[in-house]
Amino acid sequence: MTRRIPRRLIAALASFSFLIPGAGSHAADLPESYPNRPIKLLYGFSTGGPADYVTRLVGRRLAQELGQPVIVESKPGASSTIATNLVAQAPGDGYTIMMGAMNQAVNPSLLPDLPFDQQKDLRAIAIAAFTPNVLVVSADSSIASVDEIVARARRAPGSISYGSSGVGTSVHLAGALFGTATGTELIHVPYKGIAPAKLDVVAGRVTMLFDSVVSAKKLIDAGRLKAFAVSSANRSALLPDVPTMAELGWQDFDVSPWYAFFAPASTPDAIVERLNAIIVATMSDPQEQANLLAQGVEPRTSTAREADAYVAAEIGKWGELVKRLELKPE
Repeated sequence: MTRRIPRRLIAALASFSFLIPGAGSHAADLPESYPNRPIKLLYGFSTGGPADYVTRLVGRRLAQELGQPVIVESKPGASSTIATNLVAQAPGDGYTIMMGAMNQAVNPSLLPDLPFDQQKDLRAIAIAAFTPNVLVVSADSSIASVDEIVARARRAPGSISYGSSGVGTSVHLAGALFGTATGTELIHVPYKGIAPAKLDVVAGRVTMLFDSVVSAKKLIDAGRLKAFAVSSANRSALLPDVPTMAELGWQDFDVSPWYAFFAPASTPDAIVERLNAIIVATMSDPQEQANLLAQGVEPRTSTAREADAYVAAEIGKWGELVKRLELKPE
């Protein structure tokens, strides 16, 4: 079942409405000529993996519904800022859009010299999906629960380490937030990619790791990793027996890496609403939902206004953590 952005969250974010481009009237009509040429859909990730899958899925549906080719282009590098800058500088005519992820909310504070302003130069079209992380330790570890990790870390500050795929990644921020939420001092061990981080956790050289559910599941099923909790507000369909951090008593812990679609800020409301309707229909399709869940991706739907409010809140949330921990890019 597709989940919308929770209503209580949207209500709580009402104070962000002044940040939302185009939050006023939506009375404008869709131009009769739109679209009359191919649309570019960029994303800042390498081909393969969930981000690529979501982008191409939406690209295919847009092409079907709009009757024009949708050219999907991978522009990886620099934490998706290459792709984002291309879209931020593009005309707001609906012919250049992008799929972005949680780093769209982290980059403004982690990379202060960006050539664009995420909130002024872009507007959200829709939140499309979430990819929950799971907290794992080696199957050979004597640690048996999240509470035991916390107890050991409090007993001996600096004795618990966590791996990540690099500074500012969702798995790094999940580990950092775990430390602040539990009041513990953890040692961050960044790697160039998630694979070597996982191997060192399996071997016991690093204590723990937050990894995407789909990435960690094979090693969990093989009995090489123990899963203690998922980082999202809801349990994962792929690991239904693994509780959330909130269920274990850590109510303020919610790290839900997300995928959303963006357009230049000057894009008319009518075009954004048309694109939003197609994305919502895609994420609501039962067959597509099943395909997404098999990839470890949990489909969501939202209005454009809800998406803008959510991204604004995420920018504030992660900006505060980056500042508090004095994080710097690698």
